[in-house]
Amino acid sequence: MVLKRLFVTALGALGLGALATGPASAQQVPAPDFFGDQVVCSTANAAATVPDPLAGTGANMMGPNLLEQALRGTTGMGDPQTVATAPQTTQDALNFVINPMEANCGRGDGTLFAMTDANYQLANGYTQVLTQFEAVVREEGRVRTAQMALNTAIEGGIANLIESAREALEEAQADLATEQAKLNAIGAGPIYQAGIAEWRAKGRVDAAVTKWDEKVPAVTTAQTSLGAAEYDDYVVLPGQSLLDALTNADGELQRSAIAAYIGEAANGVTTGFDEDGNLILTDTDDDDVPDVTATVVSTIMNNSEKADEVVAALQEAIGDTSDEVQARRLREALRRAQIEKSHLNEYLRRALNDNTELDDTADTTADDYELDSIRVRNAAYQKALGERDDAEAELRAAVAARHMATGAVQTAFQGPGSYYDQYVARHTYLVSQAQKTVDDATSDGRTPTKTETDALDDARKALMTATENRDNYQTMVADSDNPAVDLIGSLLVPNDEKGDDDGQAVVDAVSETYGVAKDARDTANRVADEVSGLTGEGGDVAMNTAAIAENAEAIEHNHEDITALDGRVAANEAEIGMDENGMSRIDHNETRSMMNRTMIMTNAENIVANAENIVGLRTDVDQNAEGIMMNASNVMENRGMIETNAGNISSNADAIAANMNSIGSNASAISDNRNMIGELSDDL
Repeated sequence: MVLKRLFVTALGALGLGALATGPASAQQVPAPDFFGDQVVCSTANAAATVPDPLAGTGANMMGPNLLEQALRGTTGMGDPQTVATAPQTTQDALNFVINPMEANCGRGDGTLFAMTDANYQLANGYTQVLTQFEAVVREEGRVRTAQMALNTAIEGGIANLIESAREALEEAQADLATEQAKLNAIGAGPIYQAGIAEWRAKGRVDAAVTKWDEKVPAVTTAQTSLGAAEYDDYVVLPGQSLLDALTNADGELQRSAIAAYIGEAANGVTTGFDEDGNLILTDTDDDDVPDVTATVVSTIMNNSEKADEVVAALQEAIGDTSDEVQARRLREALRRAQIEKSHLNEYLRRALNDNTELDDTADTTADDYELDSIRVRNAAYQKALGERDDAEAELRAAVAARHMATGAVQTAFQGPGSYYDQYVARHTYLVSQAQKTVDDATSDGRTPTKTETDALDDARKALMTATENRDNYQTMVADSDNPAVDLIGSLLVPNDEKGDDDGQAVVDAVSETYGVAKDARDTANRVADEVSGLTGEGGDVAMNTAAIAENAEAIEHNHEDITALDGRVAANEAEIGMDENGMSRIDHNETRSMMNRTMIMTNAENIVANAENIVGLRTDVDQNAEGIMMNASNVMENRGMIETNAGNISSNADAIAANMNSIGSNASAISDNRNMIGELSDDL
């Protein structure tokens, strides 16, 4: 504030005191102390360290955020855990709110703001709003309790309990309405409303944490109950140990176990697979009857999960392998693992759907009313999983909403507009309370005391001042071109940001203004000197005046010369004369121009006609092109047919030649037969 007072003194020395001390309506730049209270409020608020539970942690902010760590441990990848087991700092980050009793303009105990400080009423009011908000929350709890009691009474069907429960509910609802009306009155204004929204958001987080912490152990209990159930018809996988050996505890593929799994040392034969690689499930006597054994569900689930893990690891390894020999071995292992996976998953499905009454607990009267089977326990486990997932989704949404609400509180405290609106709302409430005290005295039939009336007068004056300050601020920022707007922004920078010294901001603003003013003054002095040089004795203006007189004489001589030129122009017009046909050359040229124009028009028409002919020719060319393409296709087709016919002709020629040889042979044979027939005739 010292720098601000120095600034006021400096402005006065410069003759600019009106800017700092004059009426606000006439100010172009706000007086430095005008925003003093708001600066204190915003800088105190900015000092609050607000953790972000949704931001990454560690190097480069790549680690799990605080919410993930609260739900699943420091790595954010472990099994679900209760928030209560997380470090306290992690828990606090989830439901953090700006403490209304600490240095954020919400402290009303006098240690930050004295009662004479303008910010005292705003800070004290913020704390009072919290107290009233807590009263509303308590009444809301009473309403919920009364409603549950009424529902229970209705279910029990007891008339006298129903009536009393209904009366209790109505009474709780009436009390809630009263406390809510008080909160609406004292909580008016943007800063107080932002605080109420933040507290509501914190309550939502607290409720979500409670539900999550209930659902996590509920899942564990349901899972334990299901896992302990025994399934009697489980067909054990003979090669389960070989399958298990393919991955380690971290799910990484163990390549050294592949050879044994695919039977490389035994011609492909391994436990559970024959020499053709087919799964076999026989008992120890090899009578083709699968081994059936009683197995707890947890073992069945673990076996199935292991098969899923092995298949995923093999698929990844195949994708990363460029060696074909290794890839072939991996593919064979994957084929077998998928067969065993299908077997294990099928028996897991059968086990989880088994509705046989379990005999692991003693029969009681209650057992007669509720079936205890693997299927029933699995349904309870799945229900617990779904409820835990719902609780996690609600917790995530609640934490995100609370973090946004906290940011809104800081923004409200640091914004001059919301600050002055809140200031007016607070003093409006104080006037109403003072007025109520006076009115109550009158209603009680007594005269209000001087203390009571003075309190009302003081409250009204404070409200008038608050309203004036708000209106002045709104007037200042109404014109975006007004440099006061930028100055206001410079003055209201929180402590943890660059340029946080509002006094230095004023100095910087003045320095910048002085630089601009100095440049303008230098420019004005230079212009004045130049003007003096132009207008003084022997200056440019006097010299120009003499030159103008000389120019006037020259203009007169030029006029005489122009008159002489007019005569010469008339002589030139006469010399133009007529052409050999008695037509002036100008008329002759006009005639020739008309003829040229006519010829140009004719040429234009011919060009248009040619263009149309060209279009027609182009169409014909396109048609001819299509015809040529068709002919070319036909030629290609004919060429193929000719080549085929040529082949056929060649084949026919060969056949004809062969036939000629055969005919010749036949002719010789016929001749021989004829001779033989003749000889036979002679013999006969």
